[in-house]
Formats: sequence, structure tokens, C-alpha cells
Amino acid sequence: MKLTLKVELHNEQILSNLYSDEKKIEQLRLELDKLSSKHQSPEWWESTWESTLQFFGGTSRKSADAARAADYARKNYCALQARVNKEIIDHIEEGLNGMQAGHFDVSGSVVSFLELVSSHLSSHLDGSTQGQIERFEGEVKNMFQNRLEKLLKSFDGEDARTAIAELGTCLDFLRHLCFFVFDRTAFHDAFHNFVEGQLKRLEQAVLSLSVGEAISACLDLQALCCILSTRFVLYKREVGDLRLRGPESWKRLVDLQERIIDDDLGKQGEHFAVLEVLPSMPLRDGEIHMPCSKQVKQAYKRKAMRYHSDKQYQSGARARMSTSFAEQMMRKVNEAKEFLECDANCKGFGVRIQRLFVDKLGGLKPQLQSRVQKLLKEQKYLQLKMLLQDIRTDNLIEEANKISHVVEEAWNARRLRELQEELSKLKQMRHELAAFPQIVPENLIKDISRKINDEIKEEGNSAQSCIFSCHSLSQAMDSIMQFGRHLIALGRICTHLRDSKMTAELEVTHALEKCCQKKWGVSFLNQLGMRLGQGKIGDPTTDDALIGRVLLSSFPQFEDVRTVIFNRETSAAQKDVAETLKEILSWEIGHGASRNKRSVPTAKLIEGWKQYEQKFDEYKERWIASELTRKTLAEHIIGTASKLRAQRCGMWSTEIKEKIPELLAGIFALYAIVRSGTAHASAEKPSNQFSASSADAEAEQEFLIKPHCIQVLTLLCLTGYGNQRDELENHLMQIRTGEGKSIALGGGAALLALLGFQVRCICYSKYLSQRDEKAFSTLFEELQLQGSGRERIVYSTITQYSTGKKVTLTEFEEIAILDAWGEWEDDIAFIPNVDLQLGKETRTMVAKLPAEKLQEEILLVDEVDVLCGSHFNGQTHNQVALLESPEVEDLLREIWKNRDEAMNTAALVQKVLESEQFEAVAKKFPDFADIVKSEAVKMCVDLKNHLKDHFLKSCPDYIFDGGKVGYKVLDGVVWDVVKGYRTAFAYLHEETKGRMLDKATLRKALSLQIPCGRFSYAKLGSPKVLGVSGTVTALSKHQWEVMRRFGITSYTVVPSVYGRNHFAFLNQGSAITISTDEDHAFDIFSQVSKKVDEDRAVIVFFRDVPQVKEFMESSYYSNMSNKILGCIAGGVHVIQTFFSEDKSEEVQIQGRTARQGKSGTYSLILADSEVKELGLDPLHLRNMPAERCYNALCSAREKKQACRSKDMEKTLEEANALDCESRSYFNALLEANCPLARDRLRKLYEQLGGGSNTNAYHFICCYDESGSMRGSPWEELKKAHGAFMQKLQRVLSAKVSIIQFAQDAHTVLQLGDVKQAMCLELTRDTGERTHKTWFEPALATALRLMRIGAQQDQRLTPVLVFMTDGSNGDGDCIQTMRDMRQEFPSLDFHAIIFRKEDSTVLRKMVGATGDGHFHVSVDGVKLVETFSHIASSLEYTGRG
Repeated sequence: MKLTLKVELHNEQILSNLYSDEKKIEQLRLELDKLSSKHQSPEWWESTWESTLQFFGGTSRKSADAARAADYARKNYCALQARVNKEIIDHIEEGLNGMQAGHFDVSGSVVSFLELVSSHLSSHLDGSTQGQIERFEGEVKNMFQNRLEKLLKSFDGEDARTAIAELGTCLDFLRHLCFFVFDRTAFHDAFHNFVEGQLKRLEQAVLSLSVGEAISACLDLQALCCILSTRFVLYKREVGDLRLRGPESWKRLVDLQERIIDDDLGKQGEHFAVLEVLPSMPLRDGEIHMPCSKQVKQAYKRKAMRYHSDKQYQSGARARMSTSFAEQMMRKVNEAKEFLECDANCKGFGVRIQRLFVDKLGGLKPQLQSRVQKLLKEQKYLQLKMLLQDIRTDNLIEEANKISHVVEEAWNARRLRELQEELSKLKQMRHELAAFPQIVPENLIKDISRKINDEIKEEGNSAQSCIFSCHSLSQAMDSIMQFGRHLIALGRICTHLRDSKMTAELEVTHALEKCCQKKWGVSFLNQLGMRLGQGKIGDPTTDDALIGRVLLSSFPQFEDVRTVIFNRETSAAQKDVAETLKEILSWEIGHGASRNKRSVPTAKLIEGWKQYEQKFDEYKERWIASELTRKTLAEHIIGTASKLRAQRCGMWSTEIKEKIPELLAGIFALYAIVRSGTAHASAEKPSNQFSASSADAEAEQEFLIKPHCIQVLTLLCLTGYGNQRDELENHLMQIRTGEGKSIALGGGAALLALLGFQVRCICYSKYLSQRDEKAFSTLFEELQLQGSGRERIVYSTITQYSTGKKVTLTEFEEIAILDAWGEWEDDIAFIPNVDLQLGKETRTMVAKLPAEKLQEEILLVDEVDVLCGSHFNGQTHNQVALLESPEVEDLLREIWKNRDEAMNTAALVQKVLESEQFEAVAKKFPDFADIVKSEAVKMCVDLKNHLKDHFLKSCPDYIFDGGKVGYKVLDGVVWDVVKGYRTAFAYLHEETKGRMLDKATLRKALSLQIPCGRFSYAKLGSPKVLGVSGTVTALSKHQWEVMRRFGITSYTVVPSVYGRNHFAFLNQGSAITISTDEDHAFDIFSQVSKKVDEDRAVIVFFRDVPQVKEFMESSYYSNMSNKILGCIAGGVHVIQTFFSEDKSEEVQIQGRTARQGKSGTYSLILADSEVKELGLDPLHLRNMPAERCYNALCSAREKKQACRSKDMEKTLEEANALDCESRSYFNALLEANCPLARDRLRKLYEQLGGGSNTNAYHFICCYDESGSMRGSPWEELKKAHGAFMQKLQRVLSAKVSIIQFAQDAHTVLQLGDVKQAMCLELTRDTGERTHKTWFEPALATALRLMRIGAQQDQRLTPVLVFMTDGSNGDGDCIQTMRDMRQEFPSLDFHAIIFRKEDSTVLRKMVGATGDGHFHVSVDGVKLVETFSHIASSLEYTGRG
């Protein structure tokens, strides 16, 4: 058995070198020759066996039975011969696939390989293999012959551009098949004659003054030169060394190319060819289209994947090439990337191509002048660049003057839209023809700009003159219409002339500020604002009414008028409070989300509302009468609350609740006063002659913003007003989106903070959180709840709240994250606001209790589903002790210095562990040498991952600003997050670039990072929770279970303040559109255009930023944008282009329309691929009525939610377990028990993955359970799975997730350990869902599990093992795999086709990842081998 193993190992070694170089193939031939000598004597075998064993890698010993050895060798020869033949056939298949896909580099490598095989191994190939080689060579010859015949035919045709395109393809073919022997003389002669013919064509066109033909010939020659300077340069270099027949024809062709393309241009063009990103010239467009930066980066990644030394190390045998060739190509690839990344280089190359042959057009001036006029009329300025050297510019100047005359006429007639269009033409013309300033003189544009600015200044001065001499409101009212007309004139300029918008807005601001400085100014502006809002100023036959409303909504001086309009709209729409209360419903939630109706204390709520209204009106009237100041009102509110706070003592008594309406009245009255300033207090009233106009103004109190009854009733219900409980109940309120949740939350926050609570207002959006806090900050300061060190109310996102939450243990309110390391006085790492100290002498810890006990905390949540989301529930706050020391910094710098070796992690680890810097750190912490070693390994792995991100991603995963490294979290950037040692290397990377870094920040970043705690967000204390949301009724069963854990068991729904909802979805046309993936963007465009034509405003929601960018880059977006800009009226129509995973998100999106009593509609436009991910048939849905279709989508969503809920519960369970271990460690710290703390730290360190080696993998196994897998195939899969898990036990750190799929997918195991996966009994589903096989649902589930794994442990490398026994019905999944690879660059993908010989879809999926692996397992035995091979390849290999 030992002998067998060693010979097999040797055979593997030979096969791995089979495709490396000719010398090793020759070596293989010699060994096969020896093994094939069947008639050699046993004595010969005895004499040669020792040397044979040495070559095969075994130990030297003589065989006791040479005859047996000879027999064994013959058997081994047959086995090795069979494997060589199979490898050759597999390679031929790869070559055929590459040729059909146009990947001629793959086909070329196969041809080169077969040449070597045929010359060295032909005697050892069986007849079938030789036949396959001959068939492949025949295929190549036929394909080339067909292409060559097509090319030669196109050379003789009239369409030169078609011939040029075909020529480029043929050059690629020949360049990659340079060893393919055939007579190239005919090709070279035809090529030469074609180029010469195009040159003669241009000369004849010029002589005959055929303008169109000359321009066409010039463009064709420039397109041909794109080929001659790129592809042909590589062809010349790679074919030039061959001994060609007909060298004269080759020399003539090369001479012609070098005459047209100089060396420098050829060198530049070679860079495009190396990366295979070629410049292109559209058929009749003089502009050369260069590859964009994204294309260059993607091409570089593809080439680097092929030629990079690390990829060569990791590649399988057939993918390898000689080291010298790979290094040479990688050098060229790097040079090409460096050249093409510079925009100036690309533009310079394009300009040089465009200038070729332009001098030949010198005899065509008259004709070209006519052509120029046509191009100017068509605004094709780019095509003029190549013509201008030899054209007189008289006609161009004349054309520019014509445009300037149109500009002048448009300005004189004040046709501002037309003026903007013509000005844009003139400016674009000047920009594109900047080299010829005489065509569009600078003064042409300056003159009109000066006139516009003079007009703006004149209108602004005139507006100020209207009110300059007015000493009273009555005098000012005489000029109000004239003043308003001047503002409208400025508003037109703001709206229609983009370049003058800021200047015009400044003049409007100056005029309005002049009004504010007058004693009567506030009243005047209120009157003016009402007229602007009602469209009573300006010409009613124009868009002046719209411009008036834009002015009203844009300038802060009209804030009070906007308040009046709000008050009028809400008061007009409000129903009687008693009627409103009849529609309020309240529910108690039990287990399983069961609902039971709760009584609503209607009579008590009416009493509370009346009490509130009476006090609010009292405060308001006293304020208007100047009997009350902001200060006295604030002091009164604070005093009342202070008395109640002293009585509370943890109770929520009836006495406190009885005072809530009065407190709310004071809070909202103060808020109204703060918002309105002195708007109500008009010093003068209009005279009687303006009484008709005065009727348009509201009474003074309308300028005080007044919360509507729903907002007040919401707070009364939320705070338990009217119930009999003696404590504040956790409760949720549902109020419609757009009806004032922010005001209700702000008022509620002030109320609770005044009554002694520490209030945290939680929102999902950083922007919304900051906006709402800013709106109430002045009120909070007036009530002494914020400012001057008082922060009783804090607004934040759910993530900010979670990461900033202090961990509470026993009687201590705050603790530090301390380490239990040896040198306490030097190396303790504290977090901010720590209240723990460590005695240096006694080395014992002393805890200081806070001087004042913190208030009871209460959460006020905006949109409560944030508590159920994956960003909170199941996530942890990961605490790391940062140990700063010069020795650690030196070690990290030493590792960074050796970053060129980072891709071979094993070698780098060995080098680091032997370094002086590592020894110094180990001596620094001798009691924890094992942890130090583990951390050093982590440093090496994180360096590789950091560099890999830079290598494979278009931009780094961090943000560097202000000398700090930050990371994007939700819609904000967090600057105190540390992503292992990758953050340290990010700082060193920026330092290497020469960026300025703060020394203290850098020193802290370059520290030893010891994970010492992981605290579950869900267990960070149990505060009171009150929520106001628009989506409570949309919460799922699982979400309600989460709510119950927070103690929330009830909710109340209040009706809309605006009465009946005018929202339309399923009851209107085109409610749901199921698009093909190709037509998705078109269907969005069509629906938007249709709604805009109906004068409707449209909002389109996409799933994420990449989808938005993809749509914006489509041709439909540019055609749509102008129509959108013209939309000015109509109800809002909302389009959602994806199906929300949570119903609550869908409700939020629907809430963007039909707001505040207005009408609105909503529709869904879904792509086929998304529908398939839900496990539904798109064709079936298209034939359903809208309501049935939506119900089917919702049912599929509920199934997906059930799977996600199970995953989340598993994650939460793990998070809570780690939380428990972390707290036990901290308890030991608090008890000053250093030995116990050290033991628990070690245990915790191991549980947090700190002790694992470089192998940290997350295996995601996707197993096909469709109908074809029933019976023995499933049993064979189970056996192979068991062998797989058995092998995985040797991987030091591995997590396993298992997904079974057919028409949809479900998770069987999520991030379990290998032992769990081994013990798991795989059970195949036998329901209807197994009748079809779709890949997309399984891939979507796998991607979600990868994300969860990355959140739990960022070191995990995802390994996706995708096994199926058949074809799928949902496309090639290429884009899904590309997106997956883009998000997880380190993904290791294995696709297995079971019980079949091939799978085109799986091959495409593997190709989409760049370096995936395709496996064929024709039976159960091969499947076991495949799984074992995958596991073996991932033992310690340096992959981290």
C-alpha cells in the first residue's frame, strides 16, 4: 500500500506538470516508455526499481519480488496512460468550448499543448484520443478556413467597415493560434491589398472632390488604423518569429503598417490589445470611443486572474503555464493597466488616430464648408475636430453669429426656456472648439451673461425700491403686487436659466430681508406669501402661478405662511374628535401573533383632548396678547413636570397621567411659539381699503403651528392616558405615513424627558434622525433637556444606539473593557467614560459608583420594524482590547513591508514567526505567547484580504477622510469601527500614499487587537419601548415574537386626520407588470412616460444603488429625464421595481403617495429573475388578474420570511450564548479575580475564533432535491455528504450551511459546525415544489448566508459547493454569480454536475466567477471522490 500511494503521488506530480513546459512532457514520455516495457526481466526491474522510486518521491529500498513489481508497473502504466488520455480529452473539450465562445486564447493554448503532446506522447495515446485530437484540429482548421474565406470575401466587397470588423476577429484568432501551420501568404497579400485599396479610395475621392466619399474613406481608414495600432502590433510580435512561407508578402505588409503607424503609436495601441479592451469607431461617427475605467479594471482583473503568480500557484494543472511566460505577461498587463488608467493617455491616443489622413482632405475646402454647416445644424461638434485644420472658419463664425442672434431675440422676448437651450448650444460649441476662439468669441457669451445679470440686478433693485420709502403697512400694501411681480421675474430666471439661478436667488433673498427689517415687514411678507400661494401675482396665462408657489416653498422668509397653509389644510380636513375616536382600534397580541381587541377609553380621551385644547388655546392667546414669554412658559412647564417627577418614584400614577394633556399643551404651545417667532404680532393692520385682500389672510393664531388631533390622541394613547395601569406600558401606535409622526415623537420625547426618563429616539435613517432632532433642538434647549451638558434626549439610528449602549452588570452602571494581561499599569485598554480604575501596587480593581444614578431609559422608536431587522436582532457589539506598544507597531510595519509575499500566506506566516519583531512582542507578553502567535497569523491573513480587496475591487471597502479610516454602515459612516488588522493595514496603505495621519490615531490603529467580548444587541438592557410607526399592521408573526421579547404586547391604530384614503393599487390599470429581464428598464421607462404625459408626478424606487446606476446608464433614462423635468401637476404615482422582502418596507414605499388626503397610485414592475427567486413562474403570474398575482407574491414572501426567521433565531441564539460568556469574563474582572479572568479570557478568545489558524471557511452546500434525485441518487448524495464532512474535520476552522433546492430553496443548517453537519440526516422534500429545478432561489439564499457569516466572523472565506443532476429553468445565472463574486472577492466556487457528463449552465456559472471549479461526477463513487477532493484542497494551503 505504501508503494501504491507513492506511485500515485508521483503520477499526480507528473500530471500537474504536464502543461507547464516541453521538457517535463519529454520527461513524462521517458517514464511511460520505461513502464511500457512489458517483457523486461525481473532482474531489470530489480536494478531500476530503486531509481524509479526515487523519481516518484518514495524512499529507496529494493523490492523483494521484482516480478511482482514488474506486474505492478505494467498496471500502473495502464492507469497513468488512461489518466493522461482523459486529461487530454478534457482539454480538447475546453478548447472547443473556448473556440465557440470566441475565447481564442483558450483555444490557442490547447493547440500549443496538443502540438507538444503529439510530438512526444503519440505512442502512448489510445486510438480514441488520437481521433479526438484529429477532430479538434479539423474543427480549428474548418473554423479558420470559414473565417478566412469570409474575410477575403469582405475584402473584395464594398462595405469596408464590415471587412475591418472581421479583420480584427481573424487577427485575434491567428494571434492565439500562431503555432497553427498554414500558408499565410494569401492572407497577408489580401490584407496588404485591402489597406492599399482604402488609401487609393481616399486619394480618388479627394481628386474627384467627392466630399461624402472622402469623409467616409477617412473614417474607414481611421477605424482600420485602430486595428493596425492594436491587434496587429501583437500579431506582428507573436507571428514574426515564425518561418513563414512567402516572406516577401509578410515584409510588404509590415512595411505598410509601419509607414502608417509609427512606433510610438504602436506601443500605445499594444496596451489596449494586451488587456483586450479596444477603442472603437461607430460606423459614421468621427469620435473614437475609449474603454471606460470600469472596463479597464475588469479586464485587468481577468488577465491578472490568468497570469498572476498567486493565481498560477492556486490553479489546477491544466490552467498553469510556464513561470517565465506568466511573469512576462503579468508585466505587460501591469504596464497596460497603468497606461490605460490615465485618461490623458487614452484621449491622446484617440486624438492621434483622429488626425490620421486629415491632411488628405485639404482639396475639399468648399465641399467641406458645406459639410460643416450641416454638422453645425445637427450639433455634431465632435466630428468637426478632424476637419478644422484646413477649413476656413468664416462659415463657422457665421453659424455662431446666427445662434447669438437667436439668443438675443429670445432674451428680448423673455423666452427664457428657448434662451437656455440656445445658450447651451453656444457654450457647448465654444467648449468643443476651444482651439479656435475666433469661431465663438468669448464676448458673445459674456455679453448675454452681462445682460442677464444686469436684468437680475435691476429687478432686485426695483423690488427693494417698491418698499424703500414705505413707513407703514398700508403704504407697503399699495406696492405689494408690483413687488411680487419683480420677485416673479427673478423666479423665472431661477427656474429657467441654470447658470444664473444662484445670482437671482440672492437678489430675492436681499429683497425679502429688506422687508424683514421693516417694522411692518412680517405682516407684509405674510400677505405676499398668501398671494403667491394662491397664484394671484403675475400673468395667469403663463407659468407665473407655478413660479409663485416655487418661491413660497423655497425661501425661509415664507415659513410662517407655510404654517398657515398647513393649519388651514389640516383643520379643514379634520373630522370631529368624537367621530375620530370611533375609528381608533386597539389590540392585544398573544403567542403566535394572535390578536384580541382591547377597549379604547373613548370618554377619557375626549376629556383629555378637551383639556389639551383648552390649555393650548389659553397659552396661545396669552402669548399673542404679550402676557406670556417663552421663558415664563418654559419655566412653568419645567416646574409642573418637576413636581410630578418627584412624585413618580417609578410609578405611573393617575395623578401623573391626569397632567399629561396640560403638559402636552404647554410643550406644543412652546414649540409653536419657537417655530413662529413674532409672525403673529403684526405691528400694523391693513387699512380698510384692503379689507378684501385681508380676507385672504388668516387670523393671527394661524401663524402658530398647531398639532392636529391625531398627533395629540396618539401621545395620549401611547402614555396610557385613561387606562388603570400604575406603570408605563410598552406600546406601539400606528399613524399613517406623512401625517406628522415626527412632531408626535418630538413632543412625546419632551414629555417623557421632563418626567425623568432618559429618552432615546431611534430611527432607521441617519438623515431623518438628524432632520427631526434639528427641528426640535430649540424646544429641547428651552426646556433644559439638551445643551449645557444636558442630554436627556438623544436622537440616533438603531445601529448607533446599539454600538453606543453601555453594558450593565450587577450594581455597576458602566464598565470598561479590560484585559487580563501581565503588565497592568502599561497595557490596559479603556473605552470612553470608564469609571473603573486599577491599583498599580496591589493590582486589584476598584469600581467607582456614579455620583448620580442615571434616569430610567425609554426608547421612542420611529418605524418599529427596525427592532426586528438583521442590523439589530441577532447582531452583537464586538469589544476588542487594543494593546498599544512599540513592539506591536514594529511587528505590523514589518508585515506591511513584506506585503509582496502576502498572497502566499503560509510562507509569510513562517517568515513573520521567525522575525525579531515577533520575538519582541512574545517577550512583552510571555504568559500569552499562544495568543500573540495566533494574532500574528491573523495579521498575515488580514494583510492578504486587504490587498485582495484592492486587487479585485474597483475601490477600497473603507473611507479615508480627515486622517481617519471609516466604514459605511447603513446610510452613514462610522469612524470608530475596527475590522481586525485590515484597519491597521488601511492606515499603513494611506501612509504609504503620503497621506497625512494623526500620530495618536495611527499609534492606536497599530495595536494588538484582542477580542474580549461580544454583547448581543438584544440583551443590552431592557428599557421601556414606545413606538410610532406607519407599518405596525404589516408586522409578521416572527416580528411580533421579537416585539414580545421587548415586552411589547399591544398596539393601537389611529385613523387618518385627512379622512378617507385615496390610494389606488390593485384597482387601477397596470398594477403589476412582470417583465423579462431584458425589458425591465423599458417597461419602467414606458410607465413613467405614460404617467408624465398625464401630468402626473412619478417616483421610482429601486432595490439598491447598483440598480439605480444600471437604469441611469441605460438609453431610456436620458430619453425620460426631460419629460420628468416638465412634470408640474397631478397626483403622485409610485413605481416599485422590486418586491420587498418585508411587507413593512412596501407599506413605507406606498406611503410616498396619497399623502395628506391627496390622491395617488402605486404599481409594481418586477423582473423575471426576481419572480423566480421567489419560487414562482413568471409566465403563470402574467396570466393572472392583479389581485391573484399579488396574493401569490405575498404567499411566496411569507415562505421566504419564515426561512429568514429561522436563520435569524439561530443567529440570535449564538449571539446570546456569546453574550453570556462575555459577561462571565467581565464579572471576573469586577471581582478582581485575575486568574479566573485570564482563564475566562482564554476560553472566550477561543470561542470568538481568536485561536483558529489561517483556515477559516464557511462552506455553503447547495444540494438539488428535485424529483430526479429521488431514490438512489439521494442516497448517494447523503453518502458523499458524509465523506465530505469527514474530510472537513481536518480543516481547523470551518462553519457549514446546507441549502436544499428545487423550485425554491430552504435552509437546512445555518452556520453550524462540522460535527452538526455530519450528524444531520438529509431528508429530501417530496412535495409539489420539487417538480421543477431553479438555481436562482438557491443562489440568493447562499448569498444571504454568506452575508450572515461575514457579519459573525469577517475572516470566514465562503466556499460555495453547488450540486445538481440536471438543467434549470431560470436562465444561466451569470449575472448572479458575477454579483456574488463582486461582493465576496475571496469566494471559492465549486459546481458539480451529478449523473451527467456535462452542464453548459454550470460551466457558465463557473466562468462568471473567474476562477471557479467545474466537476463532473457520473455516479455515486465519483461524487464521493469529488467531495473529498474539494475538502482536501482546502486544508492548510495559505488560503485565508
